[in-house]
Amino acid sequence: PIIILAKIILQELWKLQIDWDDSVPMDIGSKWLTYKNSLKNINDIKLPRCIILKDAVRFELHAFSDASEKAYGTCLYLK
Repeated sequence: PIIILAKIILQELWKLQIDWDDSVPMDIGSKWLTYKNSLKNINDIKLPRCIILKDAVRFELHAFSDASEKAYGTCLYLK
């Protein structure tokens, strides 16, 4: 969730074949600044993880994935 937007922005630049020293189009530059400014909120993200398996008799591993033209993602759950 943190790097996917940055990767999508890079994809847009690659599709436009922007050279290293070229100016970035204003709409993409605006997206980048919005993304960059949102990074300060990373420290507020909390992901509680609890893997306490006292007296567990059965384990199940559940996997989910999805994709679009721009990105893909996967997550795993241990039940």
